[in-house]
Amino acid sequence: MTQRNWTTTDGYQVMTGWDRMSRAPEAFFISISQPCKQCNGHGVMDTAGNPHPVDWEPSDEDYDGSEEKNYCGNCEGQGEYFLFNNLSSQAHRDGLTDLLGNMSMAQVELVIAKYLTEIPPAWRDDILNDAAKQAEPIIKYYGQFGSIKGTPTDPEDELDDIPF
Repeated sequence: MTQRNWTTTDGYQVMTGWDRMSRAPEAFFISISQPCKQCNGHGVMDTAGNPHPVDWEPSDEDYDGSEEKNYCGNCEGQGEYFLFNNLSSQAHRDGLTDLLGNMSMAQVELVIAKYLTEIPPAWRDDILNDAAKQAEPIIKYYGQFGSIKGTPTDPEDELDDIPF
């Protein structure tokens, strides 16, 4: 699997790549996320339903199994808010992925056009070369590029106007 990643100026992580282990004819992917602001990226809230401090580290007492976890409802306990996630069932229902989350390059570019103002100049050539050469695993970080278009709201609503 290759990864071609960058960060937007407004704090979102963009992870793209190509999965050589997939049996799909095209196995590209993209996710756009940031740490959940409601739970400070921890995925859980304290027993009163408040977020833990950003620098909070869970202790054994937090995971003793004696009580249910108070998972964050905003990120469903993942600690990440996904603006787009190729592994979500919503992405598949919207026709952007196959059942395993694989995408064509055209589908990845639709997501990029919908959400991002700018991409790294070498990104497209790099990721297409990964697929053409059956590249070995590599992780490349391009730095900071562009921002998210508009103000992200509920990811379930964001793809409604993409033509499929």
